[in-house]
Amino acid sequence: PDLVAGCIARMKFFNPAWDVYVLYPHIPNLEPPPTKMANACCGGFDDATHVADWYRSAALAKYGGIWLDSTAIVNQPVEHWARLDMDAMQGWQWVGGSNALENWGFVTPYKSLFMATWMAEMRAAWQMGPELYSANINPAVPITDELRGWLPYLTMHACFVASWARLPLETVRWIASSMDPGMPFEFLAKSDWDSTKALDLVFFRMNQTEIANTTFFKLRGDERKAAKSLTTYAQEGSLLAKEMLALIGPPTSRGRGQRRADEE
Repeated sequence: PDLVAGCIARMKFFNPAWDVYVLYPHIPNLEPPPTKMANACCGGFDDATHVADWYRSAALAKYGGIWLDSTAIVNQPVEHWARLDMDAMQGWQWVGGSNALENWGFVTPYKSLFMATWMAEMRAAWQMGPELYSANINPAVPITDELRGWLPYLTMHACFVASWARLPLETVRWIASSMDPGMPFEFLAKSDWDSTKALDLVFFRMNQTEIANTTFFKLRGDERKAAKSLTTYAQEGSLLAKEMLALIGPPTSRGRGQRRADEE
């Protein structure tokens, strides 16, 4: 979709010194998802969301770096929110608290013990199946009732909490609340978490200064489902959509990018 292509193009535009890699299933040089155990419960992680969880974990466990979802509309260089000394895990706390890390944007040092442990928890969860893993988390792991209510969907978050319980001396650098001014979910908080209102705010009602002062807009699955194409937004007068389309290139280039995105 041109929205995703525009998001990726905008990441590259604001971070020209960085290599931006798009991950996809069976990508070379990354550990593939493990085979489920014979008694793995209730279907497992076969949907695209959890496959993406696996590959981001595998990439950062091996290489370190910065993960950003492809549905983030970037407005600033990563240096504006990430500490590039890479001395510890960095990210936003899950909106429900629970000392769980949001997995749509975070920073991991190279060969991080924490990331390796998180990956090991993910591997165990994948092999067992999310429901079975979630039902058998050690009672000593501080999974709050709120997070438990989101399981097994947020199993990766639970794996993070379990990993930190194993490594209590590991440092996690929390960035300001994701709903604070200029943060990725501010536009959603202002819109009462209504996807249609939030998209209207981003594409039509925020001025250039307000957009420039926001690290990035993180579009969740709900916003992506509700979103129109960038082409449609541009036709309706959105300057942001026009800027994103210009970064993708002319329609012929856009078509090639569309095919590649579909293949990935």
